[in-house]
Parts: sequence; C-alpha cells; structure tokens
Amino acid sequence: MSITSTNRLFPRRKNVAEFPTRELFPAGDPASDRATEIVNRVKSGGLDALLQCIEQYDGAPAREKLVYNSDDLQNALSELGKEETALLTRVQKRIESFAEAQLNSISELTVQVPGGTAGHRLSPVEIAGCYAPGGKYPLASSVLMTVIPARVCGVTRIWVASPRPTTFMLAAAGMAGAEAVGDHPFVPVARAENLLHGRADLGDTIARLQSFQEAGASAVYAPGLTTIDQVSAVVSSVDIPVNVLVGMPGQSFSLDDLGEAGVRRVSVGSGFERVANAALRRCAEQLLDTSAPLGPMFA
Repeated sequence: MSITSTNRLFPRRKNVAEFPTRELFPAGDPASDRATEIVNRVKSGGLDALLQCIEQYDGAPAREKLVYNSDDLQNALSELGKEETALLTRVQKRIESFAEAQLNSISELTVQVPGGTAGHRLSPVEIAGCYAPGGKYPLASSVLMTVIPARVCGVTRIWVASPRPTTFMLAAAGMAGAEAVGDHPFVPVARAENLLHGRADLGDTIARLQSFQEAGASAVYAPGLTTIDQVSAVVSSVDIPVNVLVGMPGQSFSLDDLGEAGVRRVSVGSGFERVANAALRRCAEQLLDTSAPLGPMFA
C-alpha cells in the first residue's frame, strides 16, 4: 500500500512498509491469545458475549440493562430514603449555586483589533458525556459535579457513563438533570500512545489501531503524529475515522492539510487551558513587578 500526498509541502510518495514495524505481540504470547479469544467471542456472540466477558473479567455482575432512561433515574430517586434525598438535594444546591456564579462571571467579548475584531463567545455543546467511577467505591459526587455544571451552562443532552451504576448513583443522575445513564450516544475512540512515550514505531502504532478497529472501536487516535506522512499512513491503514491531536511541537501541517489527508476530527488536548494559564501567570508576574510598564500587560 502506498500513500500519495497532494499537498505541495509534502509531494513525495511514502510506502507504509518504509516505516519501522514489529509484531504487536510475540508469537505465543498469552496476552495475545486471550485478547484474540475475547475479540472472537464478541464478534460471534454480540451483546450477550460482551456481557459475559464483563462478568468474567471485570467481576461485574451481568445487568439486564445497559442504558437507564430518564424514567429509570426518577424511579431510582423515588426509592431513596429521606436522609439520602436530603443529602443529594443539599449537595446539588451547593454545586448549582457555584456553577451559576461561575457562569455569570464570564461574559462574551468583542474588541476592535487592527484589521477587524477579536473576541470570544459562550456556546455550550449540544451533548455532554460524564463519567462516574463505579468500582469498589462508586462516586455519586462525580455525577453531581459534572452533570450540574453542564446543565447550568446550557447543554441540552447529558449522558452519564458508569460501569456499575448503583441506585444511589442513578438517583443522583436524575436529580442533577441527566437524560440517561448508559453507553449511548458515546463514540468509542481507541488510542495508541506509543509516540507520546518515546516509542517511535509507527508500524506498531498502526497495528494497535487496526486491532482496536477489529475490536469494534468507532474511531482511533494516535497522539504524537507530527508529519503529514504519518497522518496519511494512519488514515490509510484503517477504515474508521481518525482523530489527530494538534498543537504539538514539530507539526507544520494545517487543518486544510489534515482534511485533505482524510482526518475526520482534531483535538487540542489541554492546549487552550495551558495557553490561558500561561497568559494569566505572565500578567500576574508583571503586576508583582512594580517597576514594569503596565501598558503591554495584555498585549
């Protein structure tokens, strides 16, 4: 398989075989045998086989439901005792009041700059997915602290994912304003992090992404790609959407380049937060320097 980049910055051809590669697992590796067994079971047995694997390997009892709708959440809420209901109500009000105050402290901004205007808008996403741990110590507080801020911000659909939702957790989701608890409408995105940890083996990364696709991932993700050739190799190696993490050192491609290469989604990670915090720190340090000129502080 070969890849041709039509972008003028990357005119050369690149064959996937040129990238270093190795076997994903050594021959006879127990982990490989077990993983293959699970994938084949789920492929042939579907949802029933998946539930059996969850019970066998995760220790979670099989559930009749994978999705709990709004009626289920309200029923769980009605089953709580007075003390539990009072506790949830008290915590809900605290989180809600803070979230409202936090939202009111931020306003939209438009300023004139040379050549036009610059600013920011407040636009909630349509759907938010919240995760609540459900292991030995299920955290219903995670439901309240993620669902309530999303609702206050104006998100219209909020889903909660939890591996072992208890009645108390379902009740918390209902009180917080979640639409449902379950696995929809989330998109399973599988990621291979070789390149982030000093393992510059694109062939191995591709093999892992292909395994994720075979196991049923809806999209794949290999953070650390820095050239358009690497991106094109990944896109051409799978039949599902590819996400690319942008803003990393060494990247010279543009969004147009990624679109041309077939990338369906980009993410910025913690980039916005890091830039904002760096600017805040710089301004704070300048204020601490009482001899520094104040005019350029926000430049």
